Amino acid sequence: MRGGAGGEPRVPFPLSDVSKTLRIPAPMRERYGFPPLTRKAKRRILGLNAARLYGVDPRARRCAIAADRIALERAAQGGFRAGRSLRAYGPRTRRELLALLRLGGHAG
Repeated sequence: MRGGAGGEPRVPFPLSDVSKTLRIPAPMRERYGFPPLTRKAKRRILGLNAARLYGVDPRARRCAIAADRIALERAAQGGFRAGRSLRAYGPRTRRELLALLRLGGHAG
């Protein structure tokens, strides 16, 4: 691994690609008694080990932003799109815009 911006370690290849292709060959499984790699085992090996190494809690909620003034106002008004129509006003296509401009309208 090489250091990325800010000094954090970078993985040189996507782990999702590794999890799809990672397999223990049958002769090796037979010789050493390894069980086949299930999706759950791969998740533990690749994901949970990496989380432990980087000090990440895999069950923690991410990207949670505390309610700001805009979110509070939106909730006070009934939530997102409450009582609002999705109807488009004015020209909706290029053809309609050009027709409006030919008739002396303005687009702005």
